[in-house]
Amino acid sequence: YPLLLDPSGQGIQWVTAREAGAGLRSVSQSDRNFRTVLEDCLETGRPLLLELTGWELDPMLTPVLEKKPLVQTGKEVVIRIGDANVLYNEAFTLYIATKLQNPALASDTANMMTIITFEQTAAVLDEMLYAMVIASERPEMQRQRIGLVEEVAAYRREVENHEQTLLSRLSQGGAN
Repeated sequence: YPLLLDPSGQGIQWVTAREAGAGLRSVSQSDRNFRTVLEDCLETGRPLLLELTGWELDPMLTPVLEKKPLVQTGKEVVIRIGDANVLYNEAFTLYIATKLQNPALASDTANMMTIITFEQTAAVLDEMLYAMVIASERPEMQRQRIGLVEEVAAYRREVENHEQTLLSRLSQGGAN
């Protein structure tokens, strides 16, 4: 699951826009209903945005981050949250966001997450300004630029898939 280092709030806006149609729930660890919202999202498969206000993650999240089921029978997966067993829906997505630039997380906890930083550098701000100017003055060129960016991303995924296939074939061929 991703940990968004988001001092500007831009990452939270992105997640909110991305998951709006999926019924995104947002909660803070300090909220009284944190556990209830977490359990509900786990069972229903709704995405959850957890906003960290402090330096530590609630230990109740460890089984979720580890994606470690308590029991798996057929298609049903049960995960332990605190003292309760909760059905785990495979569609569940967790986003963790903090305004801290460098949270002091335990290394084992940090290793369970993908850390994404939304810090704004001068180059990023230049690109954002460029995109805004192009979008307002030449909307067709902006659509073309977006299409090219998506095409490049698709090509990168294709190259990665080919690399994985090649590595798999090489590892299988080496065993003979």
